[in-house]
Amino acid sequence: MQRHRVRKVLSIIMAGIVLFSIGWLICLKNNSKNMTQQQLPQKWHLNGLSKNGLSNDTQTILKNGQKYELFYLVDTGKGLEANQQRTRWARSVSSDLTTFKVADSADIKPVSQQESVATGSIVKDADNLSGHGKNSLLAYATKYINGNQWTYMWYSTNQGENWHVAHNGKPVAKPYKEGKDFRDPHVIYDSDAKQFVMTVAEADDNNHMKIGFYISKNGTTWQYTDSFYSPRDLGTLEVPEIHQIYQKNNNQKQWILFFGANGFADDFQKSTGSYYVVGQLKNGQFEAENDPERVDFGTDYYAAHNYQENNEQLLGFG
Repeated sequence: MQRHRVRKVLSIIMAGIVLFSIGWLICLKNNSKNMTQQQLPQKWHLNGLSKNGLSNDTQTILKNGQKYELFYLVDTGKGLEANQQRTRWARSVSSDLTTFKVADSADIKPVSQQESVATGSIVKDADNLSGHGKNSLLAYATKYINGNQWTYMWYSTNQGENWHVAHNGKPVAKPYKEGKDFRDPHVIYDSDAKQFVMTVAEADDNNHMKIGFYISKNGTTWQYTDSFYSPRDLGTLEVPEIHQIYQKNNNQKQWILFFGANGFADDFQKSTGSYYVVGQLKNGQFEAENDPERVDFGTDYYAAHNYQENNEQLLGFG
């Protein structure tokens, strides 16, 4: 009888050890994706115009000679209430993409107290498709005006030192219905197709957020071409952008679509963050090759933008 009890106790102990080992292996597997956080600890690089840090989204990074210019949003603190001048763009300068100095001389800003300039992007017009000059810079941003979200355009002919309102101050793109979500335009130049491609965070008839694709031959007239819906419920999708890169092992060209997701849903154990989808872009139509994957497993890496200086590498700022 005593020997039977000893065997029973040993069996319970062994079962406990096995269960503990399985649990430890599961935890190790789940934490393996977070190893980069130990190798690359997070540390802020720019706190903007306020002692409290940046108040909103990062925008495009431009390289001007040996210096980099990071544009970001400044919130005046008045929020999105009607009839108040609110967000605008600010500028900072860096020589190494690590240490930034605030310059705050961006002319992409509201012109009245009834509007607010929010997120957008800057693209180089290498072939003068817009008519503003070869290698001119074109800036696109959402304006919030009386409950509407419209895309406006600016241009610069001196490497971004000064900006001028384009298209006679009229919006270059609007949603298909008044009052619909239509924000965060990110514009690139597709050299293969000789046209601009714009991604926009927009809502459909059921107010489901998706990423709309548009093409343009001149930068001011845009044609809708496609939509991307996340197959996973990640909440509201915002700040989309797409980049083309080459794989080092086979030199094949691929496109990567990035976007922010500020809902929990499928990822209820994580905070808001950024996601990416690999695929192909042909004439403004995007064909995804995988489900959305998380870019960063830290806290609230959201509203991020990526800087691309070569065909093989992207640097993300969020």
